[in-house]
Amino acid sequence: MDNEIESLSKTLINIYQKNLIFLQESFPEIYKEIDNFSKKLENQEIQEKYSLEYVDGYFDILNHENNGMYYFTNSYEDADKRREFVDFSQSSSLDLLRKIPGSNKLMFSELYQDVMPIIQFINDSVDMDNVKFEKIYKFIFIGTGLGIHIQEIDKKLKPYTTLIIEPELEIFRLSLFITDYSVFDEGNRTLFLSIGANKRERNSIIAQFAHHHEYMNYNVKHYSIDKSHEYIKDEIVNYFGGIDPVGFPYRMIIQNLDRTMKFLRDKEKFISVNLLQKHRILQDKNVLIISAGPSLDNYIDWITEHQDKFLIICVDVIVRKLEKHNIVPEIVVSIDPSELCADYLTTENPDFLNNSAIIFKSQQAPEVLDAVKGKNYYFLQTLYIIQELGFLGSTPNVGTFALKIAGFLGAENIYIIGNDAAFNQETGTRYANDSSYTLIDSTNEEKNSNVFSIEDVVIVKGNLKEKVKTNNQLLSFRKDFENEIITLRKILDLKIFNMSNGVYMEGMTPITLDEMNKVLKIIPEDSTDIIKLVEKISKVIEDIDYCESINLFDEIIKEVEIYQKKEFETKQEFLSTKLDLMAWIIKEMNNEQNGIFATIFLKYIALVDIYVNFILNLQQENLSQKDFINKVSNMWAKGTIVVFENMKQAIEE
Repeated sequence: MDNEIESLSKTLINIYQKNLIFLQESFPEIYKEIDNFSKKLENQEIQEKYSLEYVDGYFDILNHENNGMYYFTNSYEDADKRREFVDFSQSSSLDLLRKIPGSNKLMFSELYQDVMPIIQFINDSVDMDNVKFEKIYKFIFIGTGLGIHIQEIDKKLKPYTTLIIEPELEIFRLSLFITDYSVFDEGNRTLFLSIGANKRERNSIIAQFAHHHEYMNYNVKHYSIDKSHEYIKDEIVNYFGGIDPVGFPYRMIIQNLDRTMKFLRDKEKFISVNLLQKHRILQDKNVLIISAGPSLDNYIDWITEHQDKFLIICVDVIVRKLEKHNIVPEIVVSIDPSELCADYLTTENPDFLNNSAIIFKSQQAPEVLDAVKGKNYYFLQTLYIIQELGFLGSTPNVGTFALKIAGFLGAENIYIIGNDAAFNQETGTRYANDSSYTLIDSTNEEKNSNVFSIEDVVIVKGNLKEKVKTNNQLLSFRKDFENEIITLRKILDLKIFNMSNGVYMEGMTPITLDEMNKVLKIIPEDSTDIIKLVEKISKVIEDIDYCESINLFDEIIKEVEIYQKKEFETKQEFLSTKLDLMAWIIKEMNNEQNGIFATIFLKYIALVDIYVNFILNLQQENLSQKDFINKVSNMWAKGTIVVFENMKQAIEE
């Protein structure tokens, strides 16, 4: 018996040591945490909460706080039962292909009819009520226990990309004695680990997992070992709920490219990022950003009285409300490509914005320029087209754009009003009164616990209140702002104060009206000539030549047309040839001038291949036959040709 125990102990130590080597090489931060925790245990700086126990031929985890066991049963038999629960179907998974409401058919948009005929082809060819996969490409394990069930499920499904999440470092450490985690990262397989992480760190790992081979993001299997981890499952659902497979707004991106090129050729003024960073025109200014959230109504009279203390930046949708209260913004920001922005910027007094600088993203509709004709407007390029202008990156909404502009213009003290990420708590109104846009949300807290919806009402920590009601869609604005602040603070020294009566946002300091009134006593009046300052950071591009790119597009189109005539006997032959063609295209476009075009092509590939890989991974009759494979190949080629033809048209004079 002693020899058996000694042999078992050696086996456990060997597995543990192998895991430590693997973690040190592949996950050094997690290794450091494990190593630090182990040293603290050895030095009796901390007491263990859990310990590994050998009971009647199996291993379990003893909780020293309540003297309870983790499994309460044979952990190996438990793993066998859990393995039987998972299969190659869509059960226990995130089905990420958007469906038509009330139907099992895939959602199809006219925006994609030229480049995405495969969506309609799937609707016509696939039995969507009986989806079963040949392989599982992405799997998430929530909670490790001792990892035995993870091993067994992995042997059955062999997913290519695995994410393992364990909220307790000590539990994961014990599993290192039982489960060899290196097997999940061997060959062409990839492992992601989130161990003992907070919510933000965990979401970062989830994002990395999602973006790895994102062309496989049509279905993500998941398994949770315990109901206490339901909150992690909710986080995963919320993250993927914000990812739309049809999230490549193909025509919109080409339209943005076309509009930007027109503005450049019309010699419109563009803000240069290099000049912006050189001059920092808002340094030492106290900037007030006014967004359109409902709490703005509580402050509008206060802003009217004290507007001379701030340099005001406002979002376009609130301009007409400010006009009614005679609040003149120094800077107006607008990024929406819709012609509705023309209405937002059409004021009762046509001279109201004469002394304001209007900053657009270069995707603006022509109608918007008609509305600001004769005024001082400037563009930031939406896409990284002209290198000498630089690029500030993309922004998900006009509020984060206002914050980004303030930061890059040099502002160090930023105050925000109307940035709620919540509806009016009584009426459900999402925007302040007199905004140019209105929307009313439900305030009903009841929801179907089995269905995730962006309209679900949730209660979260408030900015100036203990708790506020909001919904999942509005909470995405909070995430956008928090991510933007993290990015900005990597390169800028910002102090951001939030006066809004909505949700609390990390990175912003809540500040009440009484506290602001104290601040006002030490803020001097501001009399900035904003137009003079913005002129310093703007320029007109004189020469634009895309002849080489146009010639390359013609060459690529010819190669794709040659590919289109090929016929394939097997799925593997099709996928291999397609991959070679994609690699050649990317290589040919690998230069600075073609950077944006390569990005557009890769976005198209990331989208269309989700559907290609979905249909090729199904266990259904006729989906592996030669005629079927060649139809899919032909549709892929047609879409690729359309993408390059449309890019060519956008840059041709």
